[in-house]
Amino acid sequence: MKNKKGNKFANLNVDEDINEEIPDEDPIDLIISGNKDLGFFKTVNDLESLAKGIEQYFGLKSDKKKNFCESFDSYEKVLEEYGKHVQNRLKCFDFKTGNDFIECLDICIGKIKLNGMVEMIRRMFESLSQKSPYGHGSLFLVSYILSKNQNCFHLSDFEVAIDLYPKYGSIICWVFGYMIMKNPNSIRGDQLLDFFLPILLMKDVKFSPTAVCAAYLISFLYEKQRFAISSFAFCKLHVLLVRRSMERDVFVNRVLEPVLGSNINDLYDFVRSASSLSEIPSSVNKYIVEEAKKGGQLLNGWLSFHKDYPVESNRILSTLKNGLPQEIIALFLNDCANVHDDADLTKIQKDLFGRSARFLVISIVGGVFYYLQKEFQII
Repeated sequence: MKNKKGNKFANLNVDEDINEEIPDEDPIDLIISGNKDLGFFKTVNDLESLAKGIEQYFGLKSDKKKNFCESFDSYEKVLEEYGKHVQNRLKCFDFKTGNDFIECLDICIGKIKLNGMVEMIRRMFESLSQKSPYGHGSLFLVSYILSKNQNCFHLSDFEVAIDLYPKYGSIICWVFGYMIMKNPNSIRGDQLLDFFLPILLMKDVKFSPTAVCAAYLISFLYEKQRFAISSFAFCKLHVLLVRRSMERDVFVNRVLEPVLGSNINDLYDFVRSASSLSEIPSSVNKYIVEEAKKGGQLLNGWLSFHKDYPVESNRILSTLKNGLPQEIIALFLNDCANVHDDADLTKIQKDLFGRSARFLVISIVGGVFYYLQKEFQII
């Protein structure tokens, strides 16, 4: 009997691919379906349009536009709770950056090219330093991207002329602050210290707000990384340690005290770095003596420095001669004798040679006595 039922595949077009996949819905569509304010993410096609979209989305009123730098310049009033105020500044956009926003942002960043980052940073410096600042979208976007991917930038991208730090310091500190609070490994601590070191040493009060915030950020990062520092930074921080002319200096020294106890990553260059100081602090001299007695990298580096710069080296030797063992001083004598272009060096050489000669004579006599005692059983 024939099957009188119709063919259930009769309407199937055999030319169509029955395995063709239905395109997945854009993840951003799924998110913004419940939050229409995030619709701007659909129109983003480059870094600039993303920053502008975020700026409009934030929609900051005039009384909120300076929250990112609140109490930055009036740091004297909040020193006792300075860390709390830094945290408040860094959270100024939290009311707009919930999970949905961050999810859309991550998707967009993954789709667009990050060309023009440095140019955006420069424009951001100028726009955010106006009386009525704008560019908060760029501020957040740059900081967020760099906290996620430290390979996108170099610290030099944020370098400005020293006299511009009173103008741009709050912006630079916000970016670095956001980065290290979100991801403590986004910046190397020793590099951040070297970056801010010139500002920490500036005596003019106009640099104080940036110096105070920089010290706090460096200290925060040291707690997370326990990084080693350069010999140059060590020496300069000890210069700062003996300078207590302002309340700023007292605060900075107190905050950076743990950093002074860190390891030094280039002991070989320590004496070379110390010689660059117009006046070497006693704490640095003490460190040189202690490390030289160990006979390690510092002493080897000092001997190398002595060959190239004997005058500078001998001035340090002259200061430290009473604390160094005779055998260490003797290592420098041959090089001392080859220097003739500094009048002050003559006295130094004679003094060093006299002390070392006495050491050599005593050593020879002791050696002879030991030999006679061994050979003839002299008591």
